Amino acid sequence: MSEILEHVHRAADHLLQAGIRPGDRVACLSRNSEDATVLVLACWQLEATVVPLSTRYSAAMVQAAIKAMQCTALVLSPSFEKPVSGIKVLHLERICSLGTNLFDAVRFDQLGLDPDQEASIILTSGSSGQARGVLHTIANHLYSAQGAEQVIPFGLADTWLVSLPMYHISGFSLIMRALLHGAA
Repeated sequence: MSEILEHVHRAADHLLQAGIRPGDRVACLSRNSEDATVLVLACWQLEATVVPLSTRYSAAMVQAAIKAMQCTALVLSPSFEKPVSGIKVLHLERICSLGTNLFDAVRFDQLGLDPDQEASIILTSGSSGQARGVLHTIANHLYSAQGAEQVIPFGLADTWLVSLPMYHISGFSLIMRALLHGAA
């Protein structure tokens, strides 16, 4: 088993011990990081849905998004300690800390995910008013990655800098793009 899969399984165990169950929605407030990626994969292993939140949200906006998306937990990275109430708060570094900046290859087929399970709720920008949550399944992310692969190949020997935030679909989509072939 690859080192990253061991981290994913360990993080899934931590989430399970914290009470996260299949069907739960887990909000995440974090900058792009290896740990945040491990959190996403751990949630998917548990069949929990990830709800990445904008790092620009005020505490009131975080609270409103959590309520609107019916999240059961909020995972925070240390730099985003926002006051929230009425929800279980977990700390990213306690769940997923890799202790390294290296990210070895893992492929989608190694994860054993159900393509029909809910994967994420990505909030829209709210440019026409209130931000809305868009639900994606594993299959939605997979087929999008396969379509992008036809235009911009992203293979095992490739590395892609995730310069867009993972709370935006263009940043979040790179997780599945990397998983297609085990790229970084």
